[in-house]
Amino acid sequence: MTTGNGGMPERRGAVRRRRLKSAKIIFNDASSVIDCRIRDISTTGARLECESAYSCPKEMVLEDSDGNSVACEVVWATDTQLGVRFK
Repeated sequence: MTTGNGGMPERRGAVRRRRLKSAKIIFNDASSVIDCRIRDISTTGARLECESAYSCPKEMVLEDSDGNSVACEVVWATDTQLGVRFK
């Protein structure tokens, strides 16, 4: 088992790659949008940073600055960061 930050066991099934890319969290049938940044990403999920992660919905569409989009769900959140799993 590999270790993540702080020596904690790594529970992800896929390796994450660091990114710093602007993106949008889209929800409410595309009528609501929250700007965010993708901090790291893998084939199964991503770590996002936004002004207030607690204002993000449980399920959303993540759209990156290249126009790629994927449905996802929140698996953890702090004040300004959240981890999402791709559906």
